Amino acid sequence: MYFFFFLFAIIGVFSAIMVITRKNVMHAALFLLLTFACVGATYVLLRAEMLAAVQVLVYAGAVTVLFLFAILLVNIPRVVRLRQWNRQTGLAVVIAGLTGLWLIIAMTRTRRITPEKQAE
Repeated sequence: MYFFFFLFAIIGVFSAIMVITRKNVMHAALFLLLTFACVGATYVLLRAEMLAAVQVLVYAGAVTVLFLFAILLVNIPRVVRLRQWNRQTGLAVVIAGLTGLWLIIAMTRTRRITPEKQAE
């Protein structure tokens, strides 16, 4: 079970990174669909089948279709020519890296609460 969790987690994080780094908007939307599917698969591993069904039907189905319609309606060549980076990009990358590092440190220092410790 841990194997499948880590498999879906790695694929989900990879596809989420691909969503924000792709220049082709259609490819980003397809990676977003893969991210939603990995989240749904994780819900199945947690035995939350109803939540997984809602995730797949609502997000992977409806929201992705809405994104694809919006992409088709927007004038993509004009949007691509616009400047995508500004002065705050470097600061945002540093803050995101520090937040990720803080989360990793917090998760490694967390102690597992057992029923014996919880009763005390």
